[in-house]
Amino acid sequence: MDSTTLLSLLGSKATVSLVIIYLINWFKQSKYFPIINYESAKLNHFISVLLTGIGTLGIHATFNSQSHALLITGLAWSTVLAGAWNWVQTYIITKVGYTVLKDKLMPSPMGIAQQMKATPSTTIQVKG
Repeated sequence: MDSTTLLSLLGSKATVSLVIIYLINWFKQSKYFPIINYESAKLNHFISVLLTGIGTLGIHATFNSQSHALLITGLAWSTVLAGAWNWVQTYIITKVGYTVLKDKLMPSPMGIAQQMKATPSTTIQVKG
């Protein structure tokens, strides 16, 4: 494998990994996915493994609505094993990238405190 091919492969793996990091961070900040947040470490890890698998495995599915047929390709053992190896590589790059960028992605504690101040709170008084 020449150096140009190696750089191209590393560049595409790094790009997939950074896109996955961005998506997970977007999920954490989105109001549409309240279960995914900065405190849900196990779920975030599962999503990372799932997304890296989707991003790297060479298994493809195509549905033909005319003939109502689902065609799944890329299930040869050589393809599955190569895909699994690429999956591990992409997951490691994603994990390292997230670890390096973690402080930049997480909101600062002061930012959270300011958001809490800006949100009106409701207090309930109980008379005993």
